[in-house]
Amino acid sequence: MGSLAGVIVALSTGACAGNVPRGGPMSALPARTSPAAAAAKSSYRMTQAVFPTALRGYGEFVSYAPRCQVAVGATTNGGKRFSAPVPVATWRCASELGLPAR
Repeated sequence: MGSLAGVIVALSTGACAGNVPRGGPMSALPARTSPAAAAAKSSYRMTQAVFPTALRGYGEFVSYAPRCQVAVGATTNGGKRFSAPVPVATWRCASELGLPAR
């Protein structure tokens, strides 16, 4: 379990360090929604993946609206399919703060 926590921290740090992409609205669900339902209705973008073994790995998924969040999904088949992303961190998006678009 300790290695999973390290992966989550590393992926979350990478998501928060990058530029926020501009584009159309995206949707995200409250944390109380099941991961499977959230994956079906949220607009996540995969930003990076880590593979401790050739088949097993973790993907970082980011959503930017209405609340910015980063989620992690697991794979056991080399990245062909990932589990439903589970939110691990949220923050206020630039649009919520009234900042101008770049």
